[in-house]
Amino acid sequence: MPLAKVAEKHKAAMVCVRHLTKSARDRAIYRGQGSIAYTAAARIVHLVGMNPDDKTKRVVVPIKNNLAPLEQGIEFQIEDGCFYWVVSHPSRLVCC
Repeated sequence: MPLAKVAEKHKAAMVCVRHLTKSARDRAIYRGQGSIAYTAAARIVHLVGMNPDDKTKRVVVPIKNNLAPLEQGIEFQIEDGCFYWVVSHPSRLVCC
């Protein structure tokens, strides 16, 4: 049964994790290991990786969204085993 059918049947969201290829020449949307079909089937895809401008921080960046316009990414940091969002403006984090 396709993953979309399983999610629909159980009224659940599916979260799939893929590792990146080592090739830095490809666009971000093509960097996931395995078939591009995983990315094609997804409605929303985020890339999580090191911030190229600040190696102490990581970023979560949307690279595909069929449901809404792409937004800017958001930084996070892990210090002493604790996870912190790095937010330039408090309105960037909204809890619904």
